[in-house]
Amino acid sequence: MFLLAAIFFAYGWICYPIPSVGEPYYLGKAKHFWQPDWCANDLFLQSANTHLVFYVTCGWLTLFAPLPLVAIVLRLASMILLADGWLRFGRQIGLSVTNCLLWAGLFLSLQLFPSFAGEWLIGGAESKLISYALLLDASAFLFASRSVPASVCLGGAIAFHPIVGLWGALTIAFAAICTRSGQANVALWFRTAVGSFLVALPGLVPGFAVLSATGLSEKSKAIADYIQVFHRLRHHLDPNSLLPISWIVYAVMCTLLAILWKTSRREFYPVKMAVLGTFVFASVGAAIGFAIHPANYDTYALLLEQHPILMKLAMLCLKVYPFRVFDLAVPFLLSLLLANRISKWIPENALSKTMSLILAAVLIGAAFIPMDSKNPSFLPPKKYDDWLATCQWCRDKTSKDSVFVMPYVDWAFHWFASRAQYVSYKNMPQDSARLLEWNRRLRMATEWRERSFQDDIVTREELFELAEFTNADYLITDQSVSFPSAPAFTQGDYQVFSLR
Repeated sequence: MFLLAAIFFAYGWICYPIPSVGEPYYLGKAKHFWQPDWCANDLFLQSANTHLVFYVTCGWLTLFAPLPLVAIVLRLASMILLADGWLRFGRQIGLSVTNCLLWAGLFLSLQLFPSFAGEWLIGGAESKLISYALLLDASAFLFASRSVPASVCLGGAIAFHPIVGLWGALTIAFAAICTRSGQANVALWFRTAVGSFLVALPGLVPGFAVLSATGLSEKSKAIADYIQVFHRLRHHLDPNSLLPISWIVYAVMCTLLAILWKTSRREFYPVKMAVLGTFVFASVGAAIGFAIHPANYDTYALLLEQHPILMKLAMLCLKVYPFRVFDLAVPFLLSLLLANRISKWIPENALSKTMSLILAAVLIGAAFIPMDSKNPSFLPPKKYDDWLATCQWCRDKTSKDSVFVMPYVDWAFHWFASRAQYVSYKNMPQDSARLLEWNRRLRMATEWRERSFQDDIVTREELFELAEFTNADYLITDQSVSFPSAPAFTQGDYQVFSLR
């Protein structure tokens, strides 16, 4: 188990350096949950805690350790949990430890290809990694007809990440219906369902509170949904916005699955049915996305007016990431079937050596293959160093309750500077009320920049206007424009100006 956990950890370390794309989001929220005075005036950090269980169970570490160390500890713990679930599940479907390691190596190799809708398994310290690990454990315990640990794991998966957990539960239920295992042991499945629901409640309650968006008008809810699905998260939620290379890669993977489908072991049948379930769910989501596909908000509003119930159901389906589990299920099953085929081709005494070579090749390949996840800031090296220096100055030379107006690329400002942001495109609140406020602030800040920077000169009146509508203390810019006063700090392209 620890060998597999080490492999997972090494892969994550290579492909997702700390902080990974999601760690400032998750660990920043977790730290703020336990230390509300940290970045106290930040809109995003004050928004709804949709991953409350993760913040409660993991956030306390931020009281005793800096964020990078917390990320390392949580990554290690999550990889151990994932390795345990991987091996437990593998043994339940008849795999040896060597075959499980071979399967893991092939899965990691497939993860080097573009994803379908931006989902990954081995990455940073995030609640979804824990959720996926618990789903594997829950599936293994259900195979063994052990309802109590299955309930704890399945409910825990939902509690840690309601979206991942609920899609996982639906996938398991789909497989149970297709294999008729639910009919064979109704009592087991009923106990598991009830137990899982009870365990999941701490995560479900805040999750459903966010979806309900109580207190907002129907028009406000509609605007928030449109912003989330067709603007900010369209690369995850709108099939029309998924990259062509993603469709091509997954078409090839699905073709290979079809070729290998009938040649696999009988024990793999429930796994194949589960993956088929994710394909069905993703197909429904794609059909809905292609069917409505509004060109702009006016078109969307017209559709909502003409078909209110159908459009609300359609938007709910898209909001809950219908492609998420499918994104991982396809390489998960394909790597399993490939590992099974390789184990038949290669003599047993040579299988361990083959497995070792594949794992080594994956880790070496991961080190050299260009990946966006290796530089989530998308900044060139010199500008990235200048950005870190700017964040360090903000952390050392400004008061802890300061609020900053940021440049468009404001990578991990909370993480490096420990200061609040007026608004950040990356950090979108999940609750509709603050999402609308986030959109308003983005629009106002963008309009101010376009208006003030167009002549390459920012006047005192324009700075006063910015200070007035943001109530911020500082402005950080990376634009070569003239200001009426000297910057408080300069590093490369970055300048920090006081607004007070």
